[in-house]
Amino acid sequence: MSTPTGLPEGYSPPLSIVTPDNHSSWITITASMGLVCVMLCLIMRIYVRTHISPPFGWDDGTLVATTISSIIQSGIVFLQVSKSFGESIDLISPQDVVSVQKIAYANDMLFILSMCLTKVCVALLFMRLSPGKNHILVSKVVFALSIVWAVLSIFLVALKCDLSRPWIEYNQKCTGLFVRWQIITALDIIIEAFLFFMSIYLVVDLQMSQKNKFVVVLAFGFRLPIIVFAAFRLHYIGRRITSSNPTLDGTIALIWTQVELDYSVMACTIPCLKPFMIAVSTNYGSIAPSKATINGSAALSKGSKDSKGSFALSSVNRSKRRNKPVNTELSEQQLRPDRVYNTTSVTYNGQQDQHSVGSNESTKMIIKKETEWKIERNIGRDPNEPSWPQQQPPGQPLMQ
Repeated sequence: MSTPTGLPEGYSPPLSIVTPDNHSSWITITASMGLVCVMLCLIMRIYVRTHISPPFGWDDGTLVATTISSIIQSGIVFLQVSKSFGESIDLISPQDVVSVQKIAYANDMLFILSMCLTKVCVALLFMRLSPGKNHILVSKVVFALSIVWAVLSIFLVALKCDLSRPWIEYNQKCTGLFVRWQIITALDIIIEAFLFFMSIYLVVDLQMSQKNKFVVVLAFGFRLPIIVFAAFRLHYIGRRITSSNPTLDGTIALIWTQVELDYSVMACTIPCLKPFMIAVSTNYGSIAPSKATINGSAALSKGSKDSKGSFALSSVNRSKRRNKPVNTELSEQQLRPDRVYNTTSVTYNGQQDQHSVGSNESTKMIIKKETEWKIERNIGRDPNEPSWPQQQPPGQPLMQ
């Protein structure tokens, strides 16, 4: 039995059907997938900062703001589709055409704001990782350039032909609209390229292996596809502006807008994914590298389990005869009868090192810098211990 819609019983019609006059479902699918990926990246970033590599920083707060902004922008896109954007303009009522343009006007503003926040997030991450003043200065320059780019772009988009109704764009004789988007996109690409070269500048003078340098540059290099997405978006914006059917021909431009924005938000989390992947790695059933010894066997000492659930390795000395332990325990008097008193203090810049333990955890994203250290060491007898051997009274044998 079939329903009046022609579908079998128990089936409902799809939300949208792709036809030559309706491409709105493409927008819905793209925006939905991007929204899910953005939220997953935020969850992973929060997990890294709460369980693996705390604490939260300004870059993490900016990522939260960016994610919220992109979620709102996706909601505006869904609202725009509900007003028949993606369909032929002949099928849309005049009231909905005006509503579509108002929503698209707000969407452009929020897109620029969200893209600015992604750039600021990366700049703040550079400030968090950078060890030198020059690195921090360059990060601040990128931070300022991103803010200037956002303000300039918003003015270029907001002030269109009719200032009383700046959202009206369709079927208007307004020159310079595409030139404005060319300026916005060109500055966007320049800042993205600058962010990539910043990662190279960050590691070029550091004392680390070339492999580790490549990994750092590659993590930030995942933002480079944004340049390609921005170029495609600009191309289809030009087609939409010159089209007589902008609601239909503007579909691809809006799709590339979502791809560029969502990927830009996700790229903010990619440099922080290594600790997350290490934490969730199952090693495919094999022994983790942290639990294996050089000889291929793991020796776990009793009571060596720490608060994070990992076990400390202990070396076992055995003789050549059938695993018989060698007695390596010697009395303290046999090794050091003089009871030497030894104190060591480490200072740099006139201050003691108070944070070396907390900042050198392997799961934290810390880039070390070369620091001049001053080490003072005093060696002498412990004043609280008597000298050895002690003087014995005359006529008595020495103590054994």
